[in-house]
Amino acid sequence: MLLPNRNDVLCGRGMTITSHVGNKNFRSLVNESRDRFCSTKVRKEKRGIALKIISDIQGLDPPGRFLIGEELPIEEGEADGELPQKTAAHQQGVNPALLRMKWQLADHDKALHKTLHCLREKPKIPGSVAERRKRAREETTAFLLRKPRDEKVPGTAPVSSPQQQQNDEAERRMLGVCLNQAMESMQQQVFQRYMLQRHMMLQQQSAMVAAMMMNGSGKQLPAIPITAGAMTGAIMP
Repeated sequence: MLLPNRNDVLCGRGMTITSHVGNKNFRSLVNESRDRFCSTKVRKEKRGIALKIISDIQGLDPPGRFLIGEELPIEEGEADGELPQKTAAHQQGVNPALLRMKWQLADHDKALHKTLHCLREKPKIPGSVAERRKRAREETTAFLLRKPRDEKVPGTAPVSSPQQQQNDEAERRMLGVCLNQAMESMQQQVFQRYMLQRHMMLQQQSAMVAAMMMNGSGKQLPAIPITAGAMTGAIMP
């Protein structure tokens, strides 16, 4: 059964695997090559960067390997008769919990896939989860409490330059012109809507007067005098 050494890259999840010496060394190589990996658009060059990392891992002493682990029962792990090898591995800095797992060698495609995947990942912010959350809260608070660019802090120089102040003044003037144009357009639309409603009311009133002047036999009734002033007053809002 394979036992991991300090230079092996272990595939899996969990703090025990993540904190392994070989995995830390692997992440360090990935971080050093990530900028060059992201800057190129040629797939052949990206693959070459990943193969270079794998070659560096394999060139260590002892040679690093990519291993895939499987949890074993405690009694099975202790009955394998390899206590001297486990002791030597533990002396090299390998976590004893890793020695109670069954490891098998990953093929070349698996190692290449893992390396390319790590190169594509964004670098993680160092620190614990609590520290990262605290840092995010502080950045959010600083962003929300930031001062406007044209506000002067007592005892300090103005934040905005003369050119910036001129630009701000031009923006305010342009905004005032746009607001005036919008108000004039809105007032014109309201007036046109009022005149249209007034015209429709006059037509309806004329139709009602015409109907009242006709009886059922078609005879015209006497005209009812309606002055223009009365009509105007009846429809004025």
